[in-house]
Amino acid sequence: QRGGTTYINDRITQEELSSMVGTTRSRVGLFLKHFKTSGMIIESGSSVVVNEDLLRRYLWDSTSS
Repeated sequence: QRGGTTYINDRITQEELSSMVGTTRSRVGLFLKHFKTSGMIIESGSSVVVNEDLLRRYLWDSTSS
């Protein structure tokens, strides 16, 4: 973690992620695409950078609706 961002350096497949969160690989792909276009996650080489503030705001908004 560095200043409101988290760097994920470990490789994980969409299939592994889908089994962790209990959904399909295709749904994981859709969410990842949405998170990328919204700037919540950025692919940086072999790492994924998570903007915690944007992700937190997204989660807050989705539970408030």
